[in-house]
Amino acid sequence: MRGTIENSPQVKLVWIKRRRLFSWMLKHKLSPLKDPRNLFRACRVMAKAGGPLAVRQPRDYSIQQVKAQIIAIDEHILRLKDEAPELRVSHLISRREEAKSKGQLRKANDIDNIINREALRGRYSEVRRTTFKRKGGGKVFKVERRELDGTTSVFNSKEAIEAVASQTIGERYRLAYSAPIMANPQLLKDVGFAGDGDAIESILHGTYEFPPGTDEYTKLLMLEAAVMFCSLGESEIEDMVHRHDFQNFWKTAREKTESSYSRCHFGHYVSASHYNVLSDLHVSSLNTIREIGVAPSRWRNAITVLVEKVFGNRFIDRLRAICLLEADFNWLNKLIFAHRLEQFCRNHDLIPADQFAKSRSSCEEATLVKNTTCDLSRIMHSSFIIGGADLDQCFDRSNAPIAGLAARAHRVSRESTRLMLTTMQNMQYFVRTGFGISKEPAFGGQEGDLLMSLGQVLKQKSEYNSLSLAVPQPNSTPATIPLLDNLHTKKTLGVWSNPLNDPSVPLTKRKEKGLSWIEKLRRRPLERRDVWLSLTTMEYPKWSYGLSSLYASPSQLDDLMGSIYFQALPQLGFNQHITKEFRTLPSEYQGIGLRQWSIEKLGRDLAMLLRHWGSDSTLARSFQALYEAFQMEVGVNGNVLSRSYPELSHLATHSWFKILWQYSSSYDVKIFFHDRFHIQPTRERDISIIDWFMQHGFS
Repeated sequence: MRGTIENSPQVKLVWIKRRRLFSWMLKHKLSPLKDPRNLFRACRVMAKAGGPLAVRQPRDYSIQQVKAQIIAIDEHILRLKDEAPELRVSHLISRREEAKSKGQLRKANDIDNIINREALRGRYSEVRRTTFKRKGGGKVFKVERRELDGTTSVFNSKEAIEAVASQTIGERYRLAYSAPIMANPQLLKDVGFAGDGDAIESILHGTYEFPPGTDEYTKLLMLEAAVMFCSLGESEIEDMVHRHDFQNFWKTAREKTESSYSRCHFGHYVSASHYNVLSDLHVSSLNTIREIGVAPSRWRNAITVLVEKVFGNRFIDRLRAICLLEADFNWLNKLIFAHRLEQFCRNHDLIPADQFAKSRSSCEEATLVKNTTCDLSRIMHSSFIIGGADLDQCFDRSNAPIAGLAARAHRVSRESTRLMLTTMQNMQYFVRTGFGISKEPAFGGQEGDLLMSLGQVLKQKSEYNSLSLAVPQPNSTPATIPLLDNLHTKKTLGVWSNPLNDPSVPLTKRKEKGLSWIEKLRRRPLERRDVWLSLTTMEYPKWSYGLSSLYASPSQLDDLMGSIYFQALPQLGFNQHITKEFRTLPSEYQGIGLRQWSIEKLGRDLAMLLRHWGSDSTLARSFQALYEAFQMEVGVNGNVLSRSYPELSHLATHSWFKILWQYSSSYDVKIFFHDRFHIQPTRERDISIIDWFMQHGFS
């Protein structure tokens, strides 16, 4: 009941507390507690309140009386639900005034923030119910499985669901056995299941003699690991846990995050992080475990939560399986194998330039690098191909020995690598469905049953035959990779794009997104202030994403967004036929104040340019290479972006800098680069041939 009603002393201390106490009492009546003294003590405390709300000892109630009390309390809480928000606000206001009277201004300000935040929370919930698309389902109470004969089997009991989940997920977890190293017993023994075998040191130093029959690509992978290990010298990743590491993470962790079969949930560590003594206790425990290399028994239990990935799709192979590890074990792995390992790789320049799955980078930057590279290919008339690989179904093939070798090659200590891999190899997985957590582990507990998220992918040889790409598969039937047309538009990293950077489909998808939002508002109307809240805090960020990668002209973009605004104006409280200029005019000048999206795009492009130009980022190098080609194609000296766009635009190929040039010309924005980035005359009175043509009347 507490999750459905606003909290206040009148609600919590009187009714919610009594509800919990009677529920506790009913549990004791149905199955006597081994030690009911805490229950008796709680009843004595409630008895001191006196009056009709006093609670007597359990012996004074029958089971029917306890059930009747629970029903009566539930009914009263439901009647109190409409009044509860007002009681909550009155309680917070009284606490704020009390803090002000005591001179506790910081506390009063915090309470003010709580009042404002909770006022917005209700509005946001209402807006989400109207405008958000339900992507996934909730708890799983029924699953389906496709059989080999084409029929579909349905499982709707707790035991049946757990059985089919155990079989299906267990098979997926064992796919790592298909790695070639698993077929070579001698090599597997030398490397070890956790990458801690006797031959690891010789492999990393390049002195290992590979046994006969070793797979060619496995050998190349291990030789590359040796090259990386030797190139790093004597430096190693620190795996000692410190107090500030523990407190910096857990003080800001989301307390409601689910984890831990042992019930040592996030709140346990969040509380400990606020006290140095408790923080030191947890830090010492983690360091001791890491040093001796023996994990606590609770670390070897995990929960696999099954939820619908797509609402209504209950096929077992289409469900999302979320693995919940123990909170402290999961954090220790994140600290060593994510934060410190990434920082170590950054310091030693090990992260490839085309790798954007790292901190301090964004999907928009990755998309822009792809787009600008396509621009450069068109300008230079060079051959170019884009390959896409979706690794969504590949992580379960991560092989533990190879992962251990990769970690050691990156200078992760033997103790940390072995602790992580052996714990996960011996882990038991309990399945959680809508019926609850299974009583017995569904699978796991055997060496090699491992699910990992290191993202190591075994690359296989590709063959190029007759303009088609094929990747060999374990069943010996190659999978063909289709070759798509240059105008084929696909959604990658949340942005619709194609190699020619044609804006037609991206604009259509952007319009569909806006009209879908308006249709939802029509089906389930909101108050006008909530429509504006939805527009400014939810829709604007959606429409802004990928704006820098959009190659539409200012008129195309404004016309498109204007059609969306035309449909949205009645929901915002304005006449549809109001003059267009008033739509985007700021409210200070008696306009509506809607965003002018051509200006928004120009601002985002300039921000992206200012952020990366002259730096050592991948996008900066792409920008500079494209700008040099763009200058050579236009063929004039000096700053091209300061020249007349209408006169010279026909000389430039459709590219990112041409679009930027068009937008800056539309709004008379001058963009200047340092002279060293421009094509300059080599001799006095030199002039480019394009300028000479223009001076003599050619165009």
